[in-house]
Amino acid sequence: MNLLVAGARSLGVDLESGQLAAFQSYFLLLEQRGRLMNLTAVRGWEDVREELFLRSLRVLAVPGNALQEAIAMRGEGVRVADVGTGAGIPGLVLKLALPRLDITMIEATQKKAEFLREAIAILKLDRTRVVNARAEAAAHAPDLREAFDVVVARALAQLPELAELTLPFARVGGSVIAPKGAGIEAEVRAAAYAATMLGAAPSTSTVVSAPGSRGPDTMVVWDKNRKTPDRYPRRVGVPHKQPLQTPGQARRRAP
Repeated sequence: MNLLVAGARSLGVDLESGQLAAFQSYFLLLEQRGRLMNLTAVRGWEDVREELFLRSLRVLAVPGNALQEAIAMRGEGVRVADVGTGAGIPGLVLKLALPRLDITMIEATQKKAEFLREAIAILKLDRTRVVNARAEAAAHAPDLREAFDVVVARALAQLPELAELTLPFARVGGSVIAPKGAGIEAEVRAAAYAATMLGAAPSTSTVVSAPGSRGPDTMVVWDKNRKTPDRYPRRVGVPHKQPLQTPGQARRRAP
């Protein structure tokens, strides 16, 4: 636990004893339910701490968005959506670190959504919601569309598809943060057209190497500067099969 405490503190977050107990309970739930429900391949305290907990907290290191305000205010009033959250990564980790965040976790797989609801009940979390739906459908719900200060998505899709699955949830003036690995320059360029169509300013990228001992993450950030057109996202499955691209890209790829 000392490394988790130190990692959070390096980001300006001081974990109290109740929060540490919640992290321990969450870890035990992942261990107990993980194999039965195929929640995550990460096992054991050290790997869960490094790969899931500390690596999730790295999104707090990204400058210039509402999560920085959330650290100062301990999360008060900041709305965060985690799209494709799986076992609650990073959304549930952020909630445990900043309990006053208003978190909505969007997950298409029913058994994972059921796990998240169980975890929320056991951990006695308020202002924490699970939406069991595909992002393409959920983003058209009036209470979710353009409703969030920050949208996060980890390991969900390639950036051209990810833009369409996340930006409709962000309010104008909000941000999308997408943790990625190294060597993503071509992916970023490929997503530029989609992000523009969906209401974002040109992306910025920040390499974050801490906390934790895992390799660096490249945090791709889209700041939302205008409303997303009503027709986006397109129907379920289309963003994956036909990512938004410039007409020139489409011609080059045509057989």
